[in-house]
Amino acid sequence: MVMFPRRHAVFRYYAELNDFLPPARRYASFAHSFELPASVKDMIESMGVPHTEVDLILVNGIPVDLSHPVQDGYRISVYPRGVWPRLPPFREELEKASQWRVLQSGSSCRGVQSIEDNDVPRQGRPVYPVADG
Repeated sequence: MVMFPRRHAVFRYYAELNDFLPPARRYASFAHSFELPASVKDMIESMGVPHTEVDLILVNGIPVDLSHPVQDGYRISVYPRGVWPRLPPFREELEKASQWRVLQSGSSCRGVQSIEDNDVPRQGRPVYPVADG
């Protein structure tokens, strides 16, 4: 018989996803033990939360999809639709920083691709001056 080592991941569910959990696990971080390798989706569903109710999963602060394998020591945050954490820096700050580095190097910003991040909702795009080079 093959023995798998016991591993742990810390989970935290937000907003109405807590309704699917036992009272002792609601609105708090808790350790979840597992032996067999599993995806984030499998772990979430094993706790009684339907994966169709989940909109965003962060593993150690990084967005992942449902097929991401759970590893020992992961901190997993699970968010429902319409509830997103504040994830600084925002798109505009990233674009501004990227274009500032180009300006400091003495190059033109023309032709520089914007940072694409479909996980962050679009807001009004700021206009930055373009240096003529």
